[in-house]
Amino acid sequence: MKGVEFWVEKAGNLERIMQQLEGSNIRKVMKVLEMTKSPYFTAFSSLVTEVRAAQAEAADNVKFLNPLVPYFKDLRGLDDFDEVPKLFPPIMHLLLMVWKHSKYYNTPPCMAVLICEICNDVIDQSQNHINSATLFEDDPPEAIARLDKALRVCAELKSVYYEYNMKASTECPDNPWKFQNTALFARLDAFLERCYDLLDLIKTVTHFNRLERVDIGGNKGHELTTYVADVYRNFLAELNKWKTCGYDILDISEAKFASDFSSFSQAIKRLEQILGGILNMGFDDCSTITSAFKLIDSFADLLERDFIQSDLESKHVALIKQYGNELKEVQELFNNNKSRSNVGKHFERDGPPVYTNMPPVSGALSWVQGLIFRMEAPMKSLRVVMDIMHDSDEAKDVSRMHESISSVLKAFEAEMFNKWATTVDETLNEKLTLPLLTKDEATNEVAVNFDPKLIKLLNEVKYFVIQKKDVPEVANSLYQKAELFRVQTGNLELMRGNYNWMLQNLLDVEKPLLKAQMKTIDQVLTRGLDKLKWKSPESEKSAFVDEVMELVREAHGILVSLKSNMKGVEAVLKKWSDNPLLVRRAAKTYMPDVFMEEHGQQLDVRYKEITDGGKEIHNLLLESNQVLKVSKGAPAWRSYVEFINNMFIDGVSATIIASLKFVLSLIDPAAIAASENPPLLEVKLELQDNSPLEVSFSPPLDVVVVKRRDSIKAEGKAADAKSITGYVTRWISDFYNIVKLVKRLDRQEGDFVKEMEDDETVRYYVHRIMCEVEASAQACHELCTPFVAHKGLWLKDIKTSLQAWLEESAVAVPHGDGTEALSAAAEGERAPAPSDFPNLIQFDERILHYKAVEEAIRAMPPQSFQGWLKVDARPVKNALATWAGKWSLAHTDHLKNFISNRLTSLEKFCAEVDAGLAETPEDHDAKALIDAMTHVRNVRMKQDSFDTMFDPLKSTITLLKKHNIVMSDTVLEELEQAPFKWENTKKTTLNAREVLGPLQSLQQEKVKEEVEEFKEKIVGFVAKFKAEAPFQYATGLDAAYKLLDEWNLALDDIETEAKRLTSEMELFEVQVINFREIAECRKSLKFLKIVWDHVQLVQEIFTSYKNTLWARVDTDMMIDETKKLQKEIKGLPRQAVKWDVYQGLTTAMSEMAIDLPLIQDLRDDAMRERHWQKLMATCGKSFILDDKLQLESLLLLELHRFQDGVSEVVEQARAEIKLEAQLKKIAHTWSGLGLEYAPFKNTGVQILQQPPEVYEALDDNEVALQNMMGNRFMGFFETQITD
Repeated sequence: MKGVEFWVEKAGNLERIMQQLEGSNIRKVMKVLEMTKSPYFTAFSSLVTEVRAAQAEAADNVKFLNPLVPYFKDLRGLDDFDEVPKLFPPIMHLLLMVWKHSKYYNTPPCMAVLICEICNDVIDQSQNHINSATLFEDDPPEAIARLDKALRVCAELKSVYYEYNMKASTECPDNPWKFQNTALFARLDAFLERCYDLLDLIKTVTHFNRLERVDIGGNKGHELTTYVADVYRNFLAELNKWKTCGYDILDISEAKFASDFSSFSQAIKRLEQILGGILNMGFDDCSTITSAFKLIDSFADLLERDFIQSDLESKHVALIKQYGNELKEVQELFNNNKSRSNVGKHFERDGPPVYTNMPPVSGALSWVQGLIFRMEAPMKSLRVVMDIMHDSDEAKDVSRMHESISSVLKAFEAEMFNKWATTVDETLNEKLTLPLLTKDEATNEVAVNFDPKLIKLLNEVKYFVIQKKDVPEVANSLYQKAELFRVQTGNLELMRGNYNWMLQNLLDVEKPLLKAQMKTIDQVLTRGLDKLKWKSPESEKSAFVDEVMELVREAHGILVSLKSNMKGVEAVLKKWSDNPLLVRRAAKTYMPDVFMEEHGQQLDVRYKEITDGGKEIHNLLLESNQVLKVSKGAPAWRSYVEFINNMFIDGVSATIIASLKFVLSLIDPAAIAASENPPLLEVKLELQDNSPLEVSFSPPLDVVVVKRRDSIKAEGKAADAKSITGYVTRWISDFYNIVKLVKRLDRQEGDFVKEMEDDETVRYYVHRIMCEVEASAQACHELCTPFVAHKGLWLKDIKTSLQAWLEESAVAVPHGDGTEALSAAAEGERAPAPSDFPNLIQFDERILHYKAVEEAIRAMPPQSFQGWLKVDARPVKNALATWAGKWSLAHTDHLKNFISNRLTSLEKFCAEVDAGLAETPEDHDAKALIDAMTHVRNVRMKQDSFDTMFDPLKSTITLLKKHNIVMSDTVLEELEQAPFKWENTKKTTLNAREVLGPLQSLQQEKVKEEVEEFKEKIVGFVAKFKAEAPFQYATGLDAAYKLLDEWNLALDDIETEAKRLTSEMELFEVQVINFREIAECRKSLKFLKIVWDHVQLVQEIFTSYKNTLWARVDTDMMIDETKKLQKEIKGLPRQAVKWDVYQGLTTAMSEMAIDLPLIQDLRDDAMRERHWQKLMATCGKSFILDDKLQLESLLLLELHRFQDGVSEVVEQARAEIKLEAQLKKIAHTWSGLGLEYAPFKNTGVQILQQPPEVYEALDDNEVALQNMMGNRFMGFFETQITD
């Protein structure tokens, strides 16, 4: 390209010079020089001539070189390296044309320049294609492919050059191409040599990369594999030097490449020598020829490397000999087994060995082919060694032996095949005339009659085709039908299996349902048993197979659906019975409430499962009916439903029994001992407030809410009694309740309650469970005896018992804080005598007794195990010990309070007396006189008691200290000061008595006058109370309560005045009068308040009843509440019975008690619009029957006045609803029945058939309609019944 560019540029320059030389100015100069005969003219003319010649040469060269320019551009700019060789022929052709036709560019130097440029461009393209930067990073095969392609392209260039060199000698004999080829291709040859070196290097990489995955077996395998890994690591180190060499390995001007390549080659030789030693050791370790071949395969191409070959020559000879021994063993196996194989084995036979499941002939040939493969497979691996050692005697001997044995085996294979081929015709002629089916007369089961010899023949042909044998035409023709035979026999086998299965599995209850289908199948099967043969026309056979297949398939499908649905029913029932309805999730003792809560959660899940399962069973039965397409009234279907219904009953029974058994296993002592599980439930023995307190179990052992045993079975749930027996009863009830979750199959209504109640096994387990529960309860009750022995601790009131004991022991009982004594003195009562002090000896004995009882209680065992119950006695122990402590504490508190009260009473008494007697009252001051006389009287009454109390108080403190009860320092100090204070008070009182004597006599007369006036006032008050107090029911609530408040205030006033007069009479020693009339009025007023409170309560409750919407009325609750109110009213005081308000209250209650049951009857679902109209007519009042109807509207009818009429309406409604249901049922029954006509025998006349279900329905419904006609409430339905 540069040469062409040179001539193009030169031609242009010379053309521009010639344009200047031929210009007018230059011509004028030349003319002047010529005219002046200048010495420069000749030289200048010669220069012009030379420039003109040079310009002509350059233009000529450009003309011939221009056609090469596009090819040179493509050679440099092509991206597809594969397209480069295609440019060589046209370029060389153009160069030859230039050589032949150019005047100036046909010299060796000129052509050498162009060819060298071409070589350089090819080298550049090759370098770009090889890409030295990624040569060692890419996969070696890819790198080798790029090097090979570059070498081929460079060689192609030289080849094309030599081809056109020969053409130049022929076409230009006078001027052939006489170039120095070595000089011409010096750079290209150097590049080729570099590529060959790199190719050798990459192939070495390919060979040594196999070492990465080499894993040598044998005894020394691990050690040798480690050596190989070391060789591979050393090789990678050498290879890494090339990757980091730092120069372009394709640059032929780089001199360092030669030294690096030489060093690499030396290193590889050393590694090859090491590998040769490793392979020698590997071959020495190989125990079989197979392991030796595996070793050869592992190293593959590495064995061809020179240094490794030289080290393994002796091993190759040994390997060839070993292969020769293998050939001898193959020959021996063949000779020993070709006539009789596996002598002494259980599959011994005449002839060669046969692979499992293969026919004898093709199987024997497979055995022979296996021996051939045993020879040929190692030979492929040994081929490399044989090629290396082909001149050795051992290799030649093995080759001859291989050819000899191979020929013998192939001859034997051909002989066996030909012998088999001669038997084909006889087999076909005999076996194709057999019928398609045979039948067993005993069982009626059918069998496919395709002879085993035909199957054997087809199998032989199949394997012969696989082995690519030339099968006889008749056998091949049969084999062409093999798929047809396979399909036919397969379909017949499928039919046979289904048909025989139906015969074996049809139940007696199912046979009538499939009678028609089985009869049709038997008729069709007769053709296959008698008429059709295997050689019959394919159309007849196929038609028969299709027909019988379809019939059997349909019948089999129906039976399978029946069986599947029956198994579905059994699976649902088994799922129920496999999982008890009661679950014990953990082997621990439960608190009853926790266990019942878990049981309730689990029971909801199981109930849903059983409900869904019952629906599934009904759906399965419906699906069976739909599959059979049979009428539900057909006798055969009814029998089948009865059969399934009995299964259903058994499944429900098994579920209940399984649950009962599980419960029994939880409570049976023997089962508990065997399982080593802890008791199921824990009960606490407590002291409970059951009015009175008593030792009882929490929860109780016995049923609290009593219900009949049959109610447990029949109701939705048992009484929710929180007792152990109640819990067990509830479990049993929960088990029974599943019968209400599922519907019967044999009729639309009803459940399995009666069947379960009559089930002897169920009843047995219930009886066993209840016996165990009773036994456990009895054992637990016996535990109460030691605790009940101390019942006096809680049954007796401590305060009352202590009071009684004190009275029996003649000891004083202090009242409150001592103020009671002062009150007693003020009211004229006698103060306690000194002899009323506590008997300290008896107190000591009582305190010690209760402490001993407390210790004995605490020593009792805290818990006990009674079978399935764990009794926790800690609550009752703690309670009894506390009660014993309370008794002991009550005695000590009594003594403490006695001391404190006595001292406080004395302190307060002295202070009051001293303050009250501090001043002398005036003559006209009656109040002051009364107060002073009161203090004098009190001192006189208290003197004996206070004088003798100080020593007993000190003894009491000593006793308390003995029992670890310490009085406070304040009390002790008060006891020390008390005697001095009391003496001072007595002195003050003596002085006051002398002063007050005259004033006392005057005050007595005034008190007597006031008493007489007050008596007259009481008489008038009582008369007014009896006349004006609210004793009448008609008074009304508001007025009655207002009057009660007024009379209460009046009584308070008169009672206050009576109390004042009584106190003055006692104080001034006037005879005391008791005003009993006032007490009677107060008592009557209290009773009136109670009666009117009940009136208010009743009216409020009845008002709430009246405001209740009719749809939300709960008559059961109302009746119960009314009964409770009646009972409560009967318990009012007897004095109130004669009052009008009481009688009005009882009348209202009686009317409501009559109305509510009648209303309950009227809420029956049977009530219709006509019945309500009749009720309104009966009562003479009307109301609107809508969603807003309230109970008040019904109560306004005064139903208690029309009891018989209301009952008659309800009875009529109930009777009519039953009649309506019966009529609907009859209509539904007849809507599903139909009448059919059929020709009569020979006449063909259509006569009515007599379906049994129609006659049965007719008999049943006729009786039902006759019974309806005798019903006195048939009037509304009379037209419908008679029609």
